[in-house]
Amino acid sequence: MFGASLGRLGLDEARRIGPDCAPALHARLRAARDAVGISRLDAWIVPESSELRLEPGDTDRLLLGLAPLARADGGALAFLLLRSCELSRAGYGAARLAGPDGLTDLVEAIAAALGLEAQARAPFSARVEPLASRLEGLGEGDLRALALEARDELHRVDAGELLMAIERSASRVALLACGDAGAAMRASLLLASSYREADPEAVDLDEAAAALPELRDGILTSLRDDVGELREAVRGSAE
Repeated sequence: MFGASLGRLGLDEARRIGPDCAPALHARLRAARDAVGISRLDAWIVPESSELRLEPGDTDRLLLGLAPLARADGGALAFLLLRSCELSRAGYGAARLAGPDGLTDLVEAIAAALGLEAQARAPFSARVEPLASRLEGLGEGDLRALALEARDELHRVDAGELLMAIERSASRVALLACGDAGAAMRASLLLASSYREADPEAVDLDEAAAALPELRDGILTSLRDDVGELREAVRGSAE
């Protein structure tokens, strides 16, 4: 509803990950989806890209840059896929696209699509009618309650901090689901442009943790006394 078309993203079916294109990677993606508890997340390999990016759509699209894929070992790749699936489950794609300045407008558009009194502003105003059609019959009462809560909450929080909190939460879930703190740390370095080309063994973790909130959060999570219980909770929530 809020994402760009495949053509605008420069994607074609030949690069879509599936049984006939990168089947091993497709199997890993399916395992990550199952672990997080989502049914769909399409993915494309983007040879010219150096990043991993989640694009919103009727089904979210995960754009996997070839550079980080080539540098990620098996454990780090598992973490990256789990994190991406959790971001998709949390609705991060549309929120990231809106950005901190547009997050309130996105929520207002959703509220308007649910029949609440709301002022949907461009560019989201054009999406209200088709979004209303998609939401019809999906438990509008519960969705309206959530929309009202989101509108109220956004008046009390910093939108930029909220987006970063979603990212940290997704990394935490991925760490707990994969159960490999070392892999999570290596993957976190790949996500940071300033460390993407660095040798993980040569990185000063104290310095990197001070610069990268997600990495710092992952280290602290892995050191918690109740980390085993948290892992069981994450695995249980997907069943």
